[in-house]
This record gives sequence, C-alpha cells and structure tokens, in this order.
Amino acid sequence: MSKTKSITKTIGTEQYTDSRTGEVKEFTVINTEEQTDFNFQKIWIKDLITLLKALGGSKVEVFCLLLEKKNADNIFIGSISDIAKKIKVSENTVKSALKLMKELDYVRMVMHGVYQVSPSLIVKGKSKKRQMLLADYNNIKVA
Repeated sequence: MSKTKSITKTIGTEQYTDSRTGEVKEFTVINTEEQTDFNFQKIWIKDLITLLKALGGSKVEVFCLLLEKKNADNIFIGSISDIAKKIKVSENTVKSALKLMKELDYVRMVMHGVYQVSPSLIVKGKSKKRQMLLADYNNIKVA
C-alpha cells in the first residue's frame, strides 16, 4: 500500500460570527493538501520492456534485486558474489547480466561493488530529482 503525505500551511486568521449567539470569534485558517503520489517510483515502461527482453531468464533476477535494494538515489551497493548468493545464481550469470545492463546503459558502475540504475529508466521522486540524478548519472565514466 502506498503512503501519502499531507502538507499543512497556516494562511492567517479570520473572524467569524456565531449565527446563534452573535459572538465574534477569531480562528486560525489552515490549508491542508494531501499528496497522493508520495513515495511512488516512476518507471519508463518502454525502456523497461526493452531491458527485460534483452536480459531474459535468471538475469532478470539480478535486475530485480538492483531495483528492490537501490536507495533513493538509484544506488545499489553489493559485490557480484553477494548478488549471486542472494538470488541463488552463479557469479557468471551476475557478471553477464551486469555487463548487458551496462552495454544498454541502464546501469553504470560508480566504483567496485557500487552501481547506479539509470534515472532514465526509474526514479523515486519528482522531475527535479530525476534531472539531478540524470546529471550525476551522465557524469559517471563508462568503463
């Protein structure tokens, strides 16, 4: 179930007259907005389908683990052997999957054991966050 986030903003004060008693009372006026798309991840489906078709089989499990365990900046931290153990595949399968994802530019290696999933594929947050992550992603040297 998705979470929602409410933003409450104090607008000011207003005076109201009680129609029964005629008494004038002062109230603080607030505006509450509920953001219903809070905590969602946006996925560009065309790119996702392209990647899944290219990976196929148990290599998809590698990609799924990266998606499940990535942080809010699309960073995944884990060695090839750790990934292989977690999803019960061979290290060669992990290496092959990562190589293909890098070739298709859906994943870049930031440093040994640290990968970033392309923000052009998936991002958690608004478009400004995506733009910031894309700038960072594009600054990573392709090995």
